[in-house]
Amino acid sequence: MVKNTKVLISIPMLLTGGTEIQTLHLSKALVSLGFDVTVCCYFEHLDDVVESFQFEGVAVKLLNLNRSITPFKLMGSLVGYVKAGGFDVCHVQYVQPGFLSVLSYKLAKIERVIVTVHQPADYCGFKAKVLFRLSALLANSTCSVSQYVRSSWFGNGADSNKSSVIYNCVSDDFINSQRRYSTSHEVSNEGSGEKTIILSVVGRLRHEKGQGVAIKACSILTKKGYMVQLDIIGDGPDLFAHKKLTSDLSLDKHINFLGMMAQDEILTHLNRVDIAVIPSVFEGFGLVAIEAMAASLPVVASNVGGLMEVVKDGKTGLLFESQNADCLAEKIELLINNAETRVSMGVEGRKRVMDKFTFSKYVSSVNSLYK
Repeated sequence: MVKNTKVLISIPMLLTGGTEIQTLHLSKALVSLGFDVTVCCYFEHLDDVVESFQFEGVAVKLLNLNRSITPFKLMGSLVGYVKAGGFDVCHVQYVQPGFLSVLSYKLAKIERVIVTVHQPADYCGFKAKVLFRLSALLANSTCSVSQYVRSSWFGNGADSNKSSVIYNCVSDDFINSQRRYSTSHEVSNEGSGEKTIILSVVGRLRHEKGQGVAIKACSILTKKGYMVQLDIIGDGPDLFAHKKLTSDLSLDKHINFLGMMAQDEILTHLNRVDIAVIPSVFEGFGLVAIEAMAASLPVVASNVGGLMEVVKDGKTGLLFESQNADCLAEKIELLINNAETRVSMGVEGRKRVMDKFTFSKYVSSVNSLYK
């Protein structure tokens, strides 16, 4: 029986990112299964993100702690809160300080602790690897967002009774959206009315998301005479560097920095895009990829991490050598020159989402994990 079973999902921040979206999906899934769900955020939050959880019937506890808090004070806050809350399960979204969260919940004698790990071990330092190993030992079960993430931490001999894989999903809004199956869109180009291929990159503006590679690829394509427009959605610490690179390459007329967008705004935006570009340096899963595929877009993505599980090379999109702008430009060029391929890949991508990445399939996987 899950009735009256209290689940706490803990996460360091509630901002705009893939981890927060996956946390929202997890919360909705557990609510739909009859659990009493609370999300506990330690540090920063955005009010509209908090409201999106509350809209789904999820309670949100904001600890509003300062990032400079000592580990012992953080643990004290977490132990005190979970003991007072009477939670039966604590589900840790393993983002720093994930180990302290797991340790706190075990000290509070929580009966079941589950850990979801989002990032592969390849890009973690020695200390981070040791702390996660300890967390995995302390937890009752661990869940990875892709086979790649799981094998990077546990190898191919992971205990299937304690370690599982649950792929992320797309929301019903993306599934139910109507994608225009046009092969190109009219974009004003100094009044000429020439057809321009619209490319889109969605993600936080940080090195690991690879927007700089997409900007360089755009430069290569424009020098070849292709009419392309690159829309960059997101914000982050690399915004100034990307704008400078754009200016240095004389691409100001070809690249739009659109800033942060809410999920419904991204959905609307994707309906006018021709090709989704995902140039990540590393990626645990690749939520943006399945959102683009749900909108019937062909995807050009780095051949890294979970993206290689999500994108079927040559069928739902094309994979390119990570951080190689020439290779990325070559793959985009192939799609620019073949409208039929763009459409067919978009159709196959949507089929793949319907087969593997729907919310209903996600709920079923979460239900199996919690059983």
